[in-house]
Amino acid sequence: MVLEESSEHESEADWDGSVNIVALSAASHEALCSEVRAWQTFLAESPETADFAYRAKHSREAFASDAPYRLMLVIEHEADRVKLFAETERTLVAKESERSWTATNVFFGSSAAD
Repeated sequence: MVLEESSEHESEADWDGSVNIVALSAASHEALCSEVRAWQTFLAESPETADFAYRAKHSREAFASDAPYRLMLVIEHEADRVKLFAETERTLVAKESERSWTATNVFFGSSAAD
């Protein structure tokens, strides 16, 4: 029997496409809302799953953890993405003064000075 020790760091991500994470960050609340609206426009075009995954990947690469406004959406493959982004925009507007909040699969945080 041969046993092999796994490497400390995996060489590839274990990503099967069943979940995507969209990570948005911005310097202002309005800029974050604008990013959410841009996603809504993109989704209105009924993108292919691969195009959505590609754009989600780029959102994670561009995400700035030190930005004053941060938003993460965890999107399961069968989720109604249009509805999720619409609800997210409504919640962003309704809870503008809150420093953090969560909704189903949506996580918002702000470190902006009051």
